[in-house]
Amino acid sequence: MSEDEAGTTQELSPLVAPFSLVFRRRWVAALFVFLFFSLSWLGFVLFRIIWFSWNIIYWKDELTMLIAFVAAGCFSLYLPHLFCDLCGDLVAQRSSLAENFGKQYRKFHDSRWLIPFPAALSTVFIIVRYAAGREFDPFQTWSVDFVFSIWLFFGFFTILHATVLCARYTEVAHLLREEAVEGRLSRNEIHTLSRFYLKVAIVATIHFGFCAMVMSAINMIYTYHGTMIWSPLDLIRWRKGLSFGQQFAAMIRDPLFPDIMVMLLLHAAVSIAPVVYLIFPQWDIHKLLVHRKEGLLAKARQDLEDIEGRLTPQSEIAEFDEFTRRSRNIESLERLPEWPFEVGGSIGTLMLVVLPTILILGKDILLEVFVNIITK
Repeated sequence: MSEDEAGTTQELSPLVAPFSLVFRRRWVAALFVFLFFSLSWLGFVLFRIIWFSWNIIYWKDELTMLIAFVAAGCFSLYLPHLFCDLCGDLVAQRSSLAENFGKQYRKFHDSRWLIPFPAALSTVFIIVRYAAGREFDPFQTWSVDFVFSIWLFFGFFTILHATVLCARYTEVAHLLREEAVEGRLSRNEIHTLSRFYLKVAIVATIHFGFCAMVMSAINMIYTYHGTMIWSPLDLIRWRKGLSFGQQFAAMIRDPLFPDIMVMLLLHAAVSIAPVVYLIFPQWDIHKLLVHRKEGLLAKARQDLEDIEGRLTPQSEIAEFDEFTRRSRNIESLERLPEWPFEVGGSIGTLMLVVLPTILILGKDILLEVFVNIITK
């Protein structure tokens, strides 16, 4: 590797804006994220207990958001680390990729995307909340609601920051597509890229799961003031004396049916989106592998036909051995994978679907126990 190429890869820092503006070590930035959200929320709790005790503390929903905000900040620190590891692995295999990865690193982690965009969207969310008026006011005191909105702003910022990184990394495969099409990308390099996408997809499924929980928690706080007396399971209970069609009609007419369906669709999307995220960037690589496989099979089959056409009962044993060897080559080529996933990838892909459900159930169980302990 040349000195210029080495310098290009060395300048890839796992810390990106806004963390890179303040911190030099990831663990310090992660500690700050944890302490900032945890202590600010605890301060907000004490603020209400001491001065505004008549305001509700939405323990379960606020803790859900706290966990999601801290997780999003940590994901924003972990994702660039994964990208830098990918760059190092691929550049170690082929130093000519160093300059391209340097350019892509700067493109993906441009502070104009990572700071103004999440900040602007977070501001819009807060403005929409106040534009809705007093109808969705979960607090009885304006100052409490204002402090809560500030805390939500920073939480939304971290969530959107991590989301931007997940979205930008889908373009990594496009950088390597030209290398792959021209046959310069080896199968080992393709597997390295695939492992990267599997790790990012697992991070994304946890992140998207937390995003769904935040939306559900906000809906509970602003719409139901933290308490939904009516259970969503009432939708599917069997009502005596009604036919199946009447049961279905009664379910649809229920006033809470739209809210429940929106949340169910949201969680379904959270389960499906990471799998799509894993497959979509690798579709071009899949087509390349299919093209390569078909080309190799066509050549091998043509050679086999040529040898078969020359065989006669009087042919030498060596020619029959050559025919057998080429037949086995075709069998081996037919078993070549057409997707860049490895054996471990199938297990990881299954985790992408299962993780959101595990998170939701685990969150509900653990938080219920924790809240019961601290509120007794």
